[in-house]
Order: sequence, then structure tokens, then C-alpha cells
Amino acid sequence: LQASIRRDGASNFAQNKKWGYFPGVAANWIISEEDFMKQDSNPLNFLKFRLSYGETGNSDIQSAAQSAYGTDYNGGIYSYLFGDGTSQSTGFGIKRLDNPNLSWETAKEINAGLDFGLFKDRITGSVDYFTKTISGLLYNVVTPSAYEVSVQTVNAGKTKTNGYEIALQTKNIVNHGA
Repeated sequence: LQASIRRDGASNFAQNKKWGYFPGVAANWIISEEDFMKQDSNPLNFLKFRLSYGETGNSDIQSAAQSAYGTDYNGGIYSYLFGDGTSQSTGFGIKRLDNPNLSWETAKEINAGLDFGLFKDRITGSVDYFTKTISGLLYNVVTPSAYEVSVQTVNAGKTKTNGYEIALQTKNIVNHGA
């Protein structure tokens, strides 16, 4: 049995959303070590069950926003036309709105697996099932082009992935002597 907790901080987020806590726990049981599995006639010489759960956080607003932090007002230099449209002036304006509720994008993953060995490990392999859910995706909401404020980074959406992984190995030729 193994357990951990990770505490990460990111200045990208508002003060009340700065810290994220990400736990993990894993356990395994070598079933083949149990008395009821230890029989000479049993072709199954190794069997282990694994189960794990863990969370990780993503604070990479730069990647989502492609500019400055999503929690600060972000300005830019603009050129403006005055009067009859021939007089141009430069000014500063807001390009991105802040989001005081912006927080960590969080991935939660569960994995269950079975490792096995048959015929004195002549055939070995594993079967795994996993499911991963990412919530609070960091995403840019783009406003219509008529507005000077063009973007706000938000936590929007959720994705889920699951699947199986199967591995099988064989030792077809075994050297019994030296």
C-alpha cells in the first residue's frame, strides 16, 4: 500500500485558488503468494492484482491563454483614428478580462491491473483497465470582434478517456544448461 499527497501552488491563479491538493493511493496483492495458490500442479506461478487512484493538476495558463495570466487584466497597445480618420493616436486598452474564479485543471485517474506468469514464467503478461477524467479545463472564451476585450480564460468542460491495455510475452526457447 502506498499513499501520497501533493500540494502545488501557482501564482497564475487568484489568491483563494492558488493552491491545489492532489492525492494518490496505490495497492497491490500478490495472490500467488497465498497458501491456496501454492500447488505444484498449478500452471499459474505468478498472479498480482493492482489498483491505483491519483490526481494531478495543470496550471499552464500560458498554454491555454497564449499570453499573460488569466487572473489579471491584460492590456495592449492600440492605434485609434480621430476626427476625419486621418489623425492616428496610440493608446492602451484591455485585451483580456480577469477571472477571479479561475482554478486548477484537474486530472483524476483510476487504474486496475492484473499481472500473471504461467508455466514458470514461460508466458507472462498483464491486463489493465484505466479511466481518466480531466475537469476544469483551462479554456479561452473569445468575445465577438467588435469588443476591445477579446478573451477571458475560464475553467470549462470535462473530458473522459477509458480503455484497456493487454500485454503478452512468451519465452519460446529456454536454455536449461550452461
